[in-house]
Amino acid sequence: MTAQAIAQTAIAPGSFTLIVVILGALFVLVGGSYGFTWLVFERLSRSISKLRTNELKQLEDRLKDLEQR
Repeated sequence: MTAQAIAQTAIAPGSFTLIVVILGALFVLVGGSYGFTWLVFERLSRSISKLRTNELKQLEDRLKDLEQR
């Protein structure tokens, strides 16, 4: 009897949609948070690398100025 109730629930219209919506929401939450985290870390790493590049350029320019004097 339990198997029959589960089968009727699984076949009932709307329950499949509900299952798909729940699975989709879980996928979006997990995938979205992962994607957001990846995006934040990517932007941070770009910013840090730009800062390091700028600092290196400034140090190289300063070294060239000191060598010319």
